[in-house]
Amino acid sequence: MAKPNLKELFSKYPEIIEEMKDVFTSHEFILKLASKYQVLYIDALHKYAFKEGDTISNAPFKDLHGKLATELLNYPKYIQKKPIKITSKNIFRNSGKSAEWRKNQYE
Repeated sequence: MAKPNLKELFSKYPEIIEEMKDVFTSHEFILKLASKYQVLYIDALHKYAFKEGDTISNAPFKDLHGKLATELLNYPKYIQKKPIKITSKNIFRNSGKSAEWRKNQYE
C-alpha cells in the first residue's frame, strides 16, 4: 500500500488554525483536527499503519502525527513556530515534547 494522500486533510488546516487559541501546541492541533475530521483522520491512520506489502507499522500514530505536525510549517501566512519545544500531552494524554505555535496577528 502506498503512503496516504493527505491532501484533503491538509486542506482543513486553515479552518482548524482559525479555531485554535492564539498560542497552541502541535498536540492540541492534531487532537482538534482528528476530532473534527474523524473519517479523514482514521483513513490516514489506517494507511500509515500498513506499510508496503504486508508490513505493519509499530507506531502508526507517531508516524502520522509527525507528518501532520510537520505540515504546520507550510502555513506561515497563518502561524509561526515558536523556537523552543514545550512539554505537552499527546492524543493518548502522555507527556512529551511538542512544538508551540503562535497565530499571526493582523491589524
